Order: sequence, then structure tokens, then C-alpha cells
Amino acid sequence: MGRPRTSGYKPARARKNKFRDYVPRVGFILKDYKVRMLLDAVDTTLVKNKIKDFSDGLNKDVVDQALAYVFDGANQAMEEDPSAIAETTPALFWQPIKNAVHWTRDFDAGIIFQLVVALLAAHEKYDEARPYEKFKNQYGRSAESCHKFSSLLKQHHSDNYLLMSLYFKTKVSLDSDDEADDEGSDDNKEPEGPSDPDGDTVMEEAEEEGEPKGKKRSREDGENQEQLGSKRREMGLGEWVYTEEEAELVSNVGAMNI
Repeated sequence: MGRPRTSGYKPARARKNKFRDYVPRVGFILKDYKVRMLLDAVDTTLVKNKIKDFSDGLNKDVVDQALAYVFDGANQAMEEDPSAIAETTPALFWQPIKNAVHWTRDFDAGIIFQLVVALLAAHEKYDEARPYEKFKNQYGRSAESCHKFSSLLKQHHSDNYLLMSLYFKTKVSLDSDDEADDEGSDDNKEPEGPSDPDGDTVMEEAEEEGEPKGKKRSREDGENQEQLGSKRREMGLGEWVYTEEEAELVSNVGAMNI
């Protein structure tokens, strides 16, 4: 029997680490609310457990390598045939890549795509605050590979609006009072701070960035978004909210092919 408590307070339970606790802080900002919304769409508990099953333990180095394998496969596919990612659905593009990585073989390709989109969003937020050319020497394997994949997409498909929106669009619709709490006034401010002993950079200001208020949508804007939404639903993907200017650019989305 354990010793009885002498006070009336229950001991605090140890907090279990979540998947985001293992993702390297250098190269990714996961605290941004738009990134959190994208990451919430991923079964991160399953991702964490699968990585753990194929390794001796679970730590930042293990997760760093595991995520790098996924982006490495995508980079190789992009270098061999840059047009492939635009000529097929995300599920078909990621199917052979996830089959080639030991810990993702049992996953649905859609989960890998959602994970990649969330990590790309997290990396883009980091890159805005700390440009790659200045801080690449701090990058780990996954951040480096993620940045390369992002660069390849922009290099070969920057004019493909719909494809770029699939991988880089981070706007989400939040009709709650929590949105105002998450909005910050230092969106363009570069964070300052020392590096911790593990090489992680302290970036509290950048991690609390918020989303500026969106424009009121017109009826035409709404029709264009519904058209784009139908295309995305056919592909089994979620929907993002577009501004009026963005909606005009995809008004002929029915004729687009990705």
C-alpha cells in the first residue's frame, strides 16, 4: 500500500507528450492557430505511435528522421518528374511515397497528405520569421527536406493556383471568439531570443502570430468558392476560405486539372 496523503490535494498527473512536442522547433512553428487547425485534422496520436513502433524510443531526433524520410521521397519524385504532382490527385501522388517509408506503409495516403500540408504551413510561418538563408545552419533533417519540397513546388508550379492552394493555403474559417484571442499585432516582427541547449531557437513572439481580419465575401465570391469546394470534395480534401480577389482567379476552376 502507498503512503496516505497528508494534504487534501491530489498529486498532479504527468502530462503525456503529444506529437507536436517531438517535432523540431527549428524549422517549424506549431503554435500558430492556423497551423494548429491543420494539424488537428491529422491523427497525430496514430502518427506518433507508428513512429514509436519502428524505433527503439521516441524523441525529437527519431521524429526528425521519420518526417525527413517522407519529404525525401517526395523530393525524389519531384526531381524525377516535376509535373507528376500536378497531373494526379494528392492521394495517388503520395501513395507510392508512403509505401516506400517503413513507418507510413499502413497509413492511408490522405493522412500523409494532411500531415505534409500541416508541416508545410508550420515551416512557412517559421521561414517568414527567420529566413532560410540566414538560419539554415540550424536546420535538422526534416526541416531541410521540408524546405526543399516547398522550394520545388514553388519553382515548378508557382503559376498553378489551385495546386499551390492545396499545399500552401492556411486560411481556415473560425466563427468563434477564440479567433480574436489568437490574433497578434506583431505579425511582421522578427522574433529575438537565444538558442536553448538543444539548439532550439526561442521564438515566442513569432509563435503567437494571428490571422488578420478577412474581407467580406460577395455573392460572386461565394459562388466561385462553392465551385472550388466541389472540386476539392471530389478529391477528398477539406475546404479553405478565399478572399474576393482569390476567388476571381479560380472562377474557371472547372477547367483546371491537378
